[in-house]
Amino acid sequence: MPTASTPSTLSMGSAHSTARRLLDEGRAWEAFELLRAEPLDPLGKNLLNDASARLEQAGRYDEALAILKFINERDFLLQEDAELRRRAMEVDTALALADLQFKNGRYAEAAGRYVEALRKGAPDVEAVYERLRSIQSAGQRLDPDRLLDLAEFFYARGQARRAARWLNDLLDGAPDFDTADLRLAALLEGLAHAQSADPEEHLEAGVLFLRAGRPQDAIARLEEAASAPETAEEANRRLAQALVRAGRHGPAVEALLAATLGPNDLAMLYEVQGAMVEAGAKREALQVLNAIRTIEPHYRDVEQRFAELDEAAAVASRDADPKMRELIGDQAIGRWRYTRQIGSGGMGVVHEVFDIKNNRPAAMKILRENLARNVKALTRFIREAQYVDQLNHANIVRIYDFNISKTPGQSFIAMEYISGPSLRKVLEERFQRGLAIDDDYLALVLRYCAQTCDALSAVHKVGIVHRDIKPDNILVDSMGMAKLTDFGILHTDEGDVTPANAPIGTPRYMAPEQVQGHPVDARTDIYAVGILMYEMATGAPPFLSGDVAYQQVHIQPTPPTALSPQIRSSFEHAILTCLEKDPDKRFQSAEALMTRLRRERAVLEGAATPPFESKGESQPTAFSPPSDSGKEADMDEFDE
Repeated sequence: MPTASTPSTLSMGSAHSTARRLLDEGRAWEAFELLRAEPLDPLGKNLLNDASARLEQAGRYDEALAILKFINERDFLLQEDAELRRRAMEVDTALALADLQFKNGRYAEAAGRYVEALRKGAPDVEAVYERLRSIQSAGQRLDPDRLLDLAEFFYARGQARRAARWLNDLLDGAPDFDTADLRLAALLEGLAHAQSADPEEHLEAGVLFLRAGRPQDAIARLEEAASAPETAEEANRRLAQALVRAGRHGPAVEALLAATLGPNDLAMLYEVQGAMVEAGAKREALQVLNAIRTIEPHYRDVEQRFAELDEAAAVASRDADPKMRELIGDQAIGRWRYTRQIGSGGMGVVHEVFDIKNNRPAAMKILRENLARNVKALTRFIREAQYVDQLNHANIVRIYDFNISKTPGQSFIAMEYISGPSLRKVLEERFQRGLAIDDDYLALVLRYCAQTCDALSAVHKVGIVHRDIKPDNILVDSMGMAKLTDFGILHTDEGDVTPANAPIGTPRYMAPEQVQGHPVDARTDIYAVGILMYEMATGAPPFLSGDVAYQQVHIQPTPPTALSPQIRSSFEHAILTCLEKDPDKRFQSAEALMTRLRRERAVLEGAATPPFESKGESQPTAFSPPSDSGKEADMDEFDE
């Protein structure tokens, strides 16, 4: 039979009495062992404090401390339990009030209570979600702030599709809502980078970005949704609208014709053709008008519009530049006039053309016909156009227009025409004429390279790595501004878009990690800028012949001053820092390198004291490279 001191046989009162007796008998630790098995109440807490004090007086400090720790831990658990009970009561109250208001048809008040319950930790999220959708089904629009609350709640739970749905409800009910609202802007930015394999989520997000005035983000999501049979119909309709807003009228028509159009689409089609006419895309507008005529021949003024545009198109076709029509077919009618061919590469041929609509020259890169049905080549071409179109920077060649199509000869990118030379021409002229490497020339090199770094800083901030920085890809305009171009083999945070066996860079300008097929980041471009500066200052890149790829990985470059003694040691140090084999030892951002080069130029022009003469210069803060989903493409072929 158990003794009287066995905790399992004692009531709370008898446990306290027995503990008091043990304390009076000087058996403080036994009193603690008895009380630790019982719920902690004020009397038990006093007895434990007494036991700790007695053990301390007896010099048994470790045991006294153990009792005090036990009291503190149990107090914390009691407080935490009380807080949980309080929160549970608040949730229960909010849900009870919400259910009561819902039953009485007071939907706006009920919605507010349901949102409050979710934010306070309602255990059955699905039930609350369904009740909120029921409120909307009853025709009650939720307050914009409540919709933002819901979007934030579900986004934080990793349910991007539901977050996008609530935001769509917000913009559908309040189309004039300020999309610059900080909460909405933060959610849109997060959703733009959310990864998903769910076509329904892509469709929901695509519609959201279309409504929020972000057509490029909308296009990216809707293209994913259009590739899935279950969402293709609606996605293609929405995709056409996004493409029109982005000025890509040819692909917009392709997206529309990929959907099964009916009477419910007439209003949308009429709006699309109107936008096309306003943008000067009359041929595409004709195709849309014809689609409307097929569904409903007498819809609004479609017959009259069709007749007018058809006549105008016939005149434009007769007057079209035959060379341009040969190059890009009907896409050229009424817009482009041919001038001359100015370059050629693995992906396409570049021509100088004249933009009749905007009265300006342009450079047009046309995808080679044999690549038109190559999905990976088209992906690269699309990415170059879309990503560079986002970059509005003085030192990056601007994109004017682009058209992507699987039809041979229809894919092109029209961009800013730069009349000046490339840096390749600048350095070749310098060294072929035997001109001295003086301070004026080095100041010019520093200026161009700093501007290139300024451009790269903007590029890197949106998750792009250029991967082909070299003198040929930096042009100088009539104002003496360096312009970065040719993003054809860019790498993005989403992964490599280079097809196997295609050019992935130029070995003389490739960083060791690029040569080895390792992940690339902004510092890969910084290495190439180092080679660019080395070549501009000495007349040749550090590794010119033999197994260049091996040398990039294993051989240290000859110091630039050994070839051009006029170079300052501080400038040499900047070049060699860029050319470190280990990316962690290079400049860690294009912005840091740009700042350094501007200071070098200031010193060269007598505006400051010499910076960084010592090799012991501290490096910029560490760079956290973006994740890389795969290695570089096959190294068998290079763009020389």
